[in-house]
Amino acid sequence: MRQKTLSLDPLILEFHRLCGHSAQATEIIKLNHDNEKEASYMRDLRKSVHESLSIGPALHEVDASMLSTICKELSSIGREFETKPLYFWLQNTLSVATSASLFGSNHIFAKDQSLVDAFW
Repeated sequence: MRQKTLSLDPLILEFHRLCGHSAQATEIIKLNHDNEKEASYMRDLRKSVHESLSIGPALHEVDASMLSTICKELSSIGREFETKPLYFWLQNTLSVATSASLFGSNHIFAKDQSLVDAFW
């Protein structure tokens, strides 16, 4: 039977691999992740992400921040604007809004807009 919940463990490990962490560092990250009695980076990170994105105040805060960023983007549209395909505008706007809501106003996409295209 297939599991009905999403495991973030493979994503966490892949992220660390993409960041250039060594195989030894990856083993340390995975250490004790299934043993509740031992300290575990993976389990602590999983718990933190789960709490942040579960229904409740933390997720509401992320949603409100995203909507605020999207509203600012929409409000900035004046009589003079560049026509863009809707898909690419949404892709850019939602990427920036999501990044800002998760990482704050000094997020990577705010520093370098070309990274949005590189990301996709």
